[in-house]
Amino acid sequence: MAAHLQSRVPSSGGLSTVELEGGPAFLSGLGSPSNRARLDLIALLALGAIWRLLWLQATIERDEGAFAYVAWTWLRGGLPYVDAATYAGPVVYVVYAIPMVLIGNTILGIRLLNDILFLLSIIVVYRLGSRWWGRSAGVAAGFFYVFFMCLPALEGPLAMSESLLTPFLVFSLWAFQRFVDSRRDLWLAISVLAASLATLTKLSAGFGLLLLLFLVVDASRKEHRSAPSGRSLAASLARRLGLLVGVAAVPAAAVVGYYAALGSLGALIDIQVRTAGYVAASHYMPPSMYLVLLAEGAPVWLLAGWGVLTARRQKAPGSSIALAWLALMLIPTVLPPSFGHYYLQIGPPASLLAGLGASTLPLWRSHGVASSPSARPSATTEHRAVVFALVIASCALSGPLQAFQYPNMNFDTPVALWHYADSVSYQEQNALARYLASHTGPGDTILVHGWSSEIYWLAGIPAPTKDVWSLPSPEIYIPPERYQRIVDLVRSGGARYGVLFASSWEDLFEQEVRDPVTAYLVQDYYSETRIGNAFVLSNSDGTGGTVRFNFALEFASARLL
Repeated sequence: MAAHLQSRVPSSGGLSTVELEGGPAFLSGLGSPSNRARLDLIALLALGAIWRLLWLQATIERDEGAFAYVAWTWLRGGLPYVDAATYAGPVVYVVYAIPMVLIGNTILGIRLLNDILFLLSIIVVYRLGSRWWGRSAGVAAGFFYVFFMCLPALEGPLAMSESLLTPFLVFSLWAFQRFVDSRRDLWLAISVLAASLATLTKLSAGFGLLLLLFLVVDASRKEHRSAPSGRSLAASLARRLGLLVGVAAVPAAAVVGYYAALGSLGALIDIQVRTAGYVAASHYMPPSMYLVLLAEGAPVWLLAGWGVLTARRQKAPGSSIALAWLALMLIPTVLPPSFGHYYLQIGPPASLLAGLGASTLPLWRSHGVASSPSARPSATTEHRAVVFALVIASCALSGPLQAFQYPNMNFDTPVALWHYADSVSYQEQNALARYLASHTGPGDTILVHGWSSEIYWLAGIPAPTKDVWSLPSPEIYIPPERYQRIVDLVRSGGARYGVLFASSWEDLFEQEVRDPVTAYLVQDYYSETRIGNAFVLSNSDGTGGTVRFNFALEFASARLL
């Protein structure tokens, strides 16, 4: 039965009624597939933007501070890996440098750029899930991707290497799917280029290039079987693999050429090789934090596991791609056991599989492949209900944990103790940097002792050595000769200010037993102020007195070094 829209409009004889037909057509247009997809994306993008903005002023993590300091040194004429050293790939410093040029030394610009890449990748995850398994799976995959990539235990909202490289891997798989659909080599080239940029962000993303290699070989074999042509399979493979290698070599050659021209290629290779060896042998995350990681991500872990079982029973091409993607990226994530942000690398495939798993639960109406009876796993309704109940329970556990970490991310409980920076908040980091910048003059040297290179960067004061961190540990390697220069600097009173982090002054006396730098600062420098948990020590007492040479401490330090 047709409906009419009536409107009263003026006419020469007064008001007349005009009837407009087509109301149902207008309303049905809102429910068209294209409009539903737009509404889905608007909702997912709004959720992702709000979730990320909530963490915009989280504490600047140690790695973020190190990357920012190296990029700032580069902009001032220095060279990454030579004048300031940390383990990140070359692309990280490019990404960090761009916002610095535009708005200066603030982490907000860098995180916003990271968030823009993240929002773009939400669109791709939604489209991949919808393309492979239907709209229900696409919406669920997009939601779980937002959820996973914003988890504070995984440092998702921060501009970490893994957070930066993940969108590039997502773009790579999307471009590969376009290549499969269109058979246009341009899409394959874009796919390889995106994976190469991810690899130059962090070497572990090289597994993404390996995934592309497998997918290209598999796609060529399937294409040859379904539509044999005059060209042999070997010739087709050779052409595509040549394209893959050639495109992948372009950004790598640009990086090698740049650093070789400046005489720093050896430093780049050395630090990447040493980092690979360190990562292969490291295990520095407290076991209690693994429990936090599992608990916060429990909804995704549960549904991704259910999605794996579902995908294994399907013939859909997207299922095999998602499974291979997850399997390959698990290698650099869990071998060896790694810290939270490493898990961001499996975020996209885990979220896609979680979306597939969620689309089979009773919550969803039948949409697309994943929700059709033939595509569901051979499990009873009771099994699906149990999974659904577990997911609801895990959300009830994950939410309070995330709220507990807000806004500074730190865990400080008897069960789990982990601080993401030496300072306890973003506000205190900036306050400390402002104090140091306003109380030093040209040529003054400061030492922010520990793992707090973000303070040098925020204050605009170079560190005394090329090492972005000054406290050696099993995870932080500082060559003995450079560490000795730091010791000599504070021993002679050459640092205008020294900064130590501790919850109390008594804790500093415990630290000095283990660390000669702390010992010299505590014994010979003058306490000037305290900002949060940062003790600012001066080489002057304010009346002209300066640091004295402590012979007793000299003998003590000889045993400590």
